[in-house]
Amino acid sequence: MLFCSQTLKSATNPFLRLQPSMSSRDPAMSTVEQPVWLDKTFLETSLRSEYGNTLRVAKYGVTVATAKGDNYTSTMYRVTIETTSNKTFTVVIKNLIGSGVDGCMLRQSSAFVRETRMLNVMLPRLAALLRDAIPAEPFGARYIFSTDGVIIMEDLTPLGFRMVNRGVGLDLAHCLVVMRRLATFHAASVILYQQDPECMTPFLESLFSESVNEKQFQQMISGLMKRVRVEVETWPDFSHFARKLRALEKDVLGRMCRGMRRDDKAFNVLNHGDAWKNNMLFRYSDTGQPESVIFVDYQLSHLTSPAVDLRKFIYTSPTEDVRMRHENTLLQVRAQKACSNTAFVARILN
Repeated sequence: MLFCSQTLKSATNPFLRLQPSMSSRDPAMSTVEQPVWLDKTFLETSLRSEYGNTLRVAKYGVTVATAKGDNYTSTMYRVTIETTSNKTFTVVIKNLIGSGVDGCMLRQSSAFVRETRMLNVMLPRLAALLRDAIPAEPFGARYIFSTDGVIIMEDLTPLGFRMVNRGVGLDLAHCLVVMRRLATFHAASVILYQQDPECMTPFLESLFSESVNEKQFQQMISGLMKRVRVEVETWPDFSHFARKLRALEKDVLGRMCRGMRRDDKAFNVLNHGDAWKNNMLFRYSDTGQPESVIFVDYQLSHLTSPAVDLRKFIYTSPTEDVRMRHENTLLQVRAQKACSNTAFVARILN
């Protein structure tokens, strides 16, 4: 199921057979276990469209790009490549998990196709709308190549972007940067949808609404809810919350889908779909203040109310103090930025 208007570059991928990182066939110098297909030939074939047909890999090294637990549906590799012309650069390779129940479920879903289309088609189009009107950082890493379950993209680390500590909530400064960026992302999507409604066809429904994995999604999400409920049952004076959680277990997926369902008579935008701090990379000023943010992991993107992104971010990512004291401020800043961006871009385009 491929919705891209451009033909995605592809290559044969013997998916997820693993071998030790040191290869007798290629001069790989790595310290992690890596997929057997991730070798010199694969790198040269997949990167030439971006770096030129004369690209020759002299040596390369592979490390894990994210901390353990930061990614649930994929493994992220950072590959450092030295060419025969003595140029060195890095790329990030996202490898969708391919085994077990979760791997099977992901492969049957549209998760990979959604993210590939977002990186390869939608984000460049959104950026093009804003290029002259509102110069800013891109919304995501630059797409380089994709094949079955694998996406190669720009490494944002050399540009100064990094993840925050997932165990610590975001302060107000970080949250304001995110809200302004979400506003710009949403505003650009409104203009693009007005210009080309067909481009949003792959994103009309949420991933969780797909019938192909309905049973598996229900089992997974109900299982997660049960684990939360079992933990809450051990907390003194919280039994009433545990009862509410138990009542939610059987219908939590249905509630999720209804909450994300698009109302075509209402205001809709292209949502990131999983807008929490672990899917954001920040860049900082010389004084340590957050000045820009780039979003990653676009597997859940879909067209619906902007409340989906706003609700996800506000209830997962700020500190408790920010959420309790500044929620209205965050929403007001986002609304003002979205309105001004939409109006400004529309004037430029007209």
